[in-house]
Amino acid sequence: YTDPHHYEPSMDSILNTLSKAKLVVTTGPHHFAVEEKIYQVISEGLVKVRVIGLPDYERKGLKLLINPKTGDVNIHGYFYSIEGLKAIASAITEELIEVDSINKQYYAERLNDYLTRLNKLEETISLLLENNRYNIRVVIYTPSMQYVIEDLGLKLVDVVVSEVDVEPSEKDLSNMLTRLINREADYILFSDIEAIENPKLLELLSRQGIRYYIIPLSRLAETPEFASLSTAILVSSPSISYNVEVESPSFNILLMLSILANLVLLSIIILLIIKVRRHGG
Repeated sequence: YTDPHHYEPSMDSILNTLSKAKLVVTTGPHHFAVEEKIYQVISEGLVKVRVIGLPDYERKGLKLLINPKTGDVNIHGYFYSIEGLKAIASAITEELIEVDSINKQYYAERLNDYLTRLNKLEETISLLLENNRYNIRVVIYTPSMQYVIEDLGLKLVDVVVSEVDVEPSEKDLSNMLTRLINREADYILFSDIEAIENPKLLELLSRQGIRYYIIPLSRLAETPEFASLSTAILVSSPSISYNVEVESPSFNILLMLSILANLVLLSIIILLIIKVRRHGG
């Protein structure tokens, strides 16, 4: 797995790739270094290709959140939220119809199917959380989980570090521990990459008896709509705990992912049974 924040291909590679494309989908324009180069070569006229990004998603309904740690707009992780995905899908479909109008009906139908799927996921999440969502208070390690938290309607108490790839200061860690020990927050959420990069912090939380959950964001890169569902399953199941000593981070992550996959499967089956019973009287 390569963190896209650190991915910087050569200019020749970028030009070669863009020359084969009709449409370029970005998260920026000023998010990843590679996206900066993409917008640069297009603005300089080195290649002609349609490109869409953050302004297009905002136009389709994406609401950018303010990072409470910095006071600036948070551009991290909106593509893991269901609301963000609806806006992205709508913007991409609009552009695809422009570049390939012959197949506009196909694109429109695929968009409708995808939006229906997202709406069903929202219904499932609502059933999982019911009336408890506004009573759940969380701390997140980086801003990357903020949009998922907003999706679920949970209360965000604090963000430990201000940006992705920023090391926490002693004050950051002290504030985090104080909030969690004093029960100002119910638990802290990490992405799987954050957990792998911070084994000593997880050990500290375990020793203190502080609950934390690990959300497998990197494993959900191809199915980002499941980030909110996975988080909802974890936070709605108080008996699940991953407060374990991290002797082998990769082993624990794999174990957690296996457990989570089974929980998702079990929850969906249970919900289907409930739905069938309701319709059956």
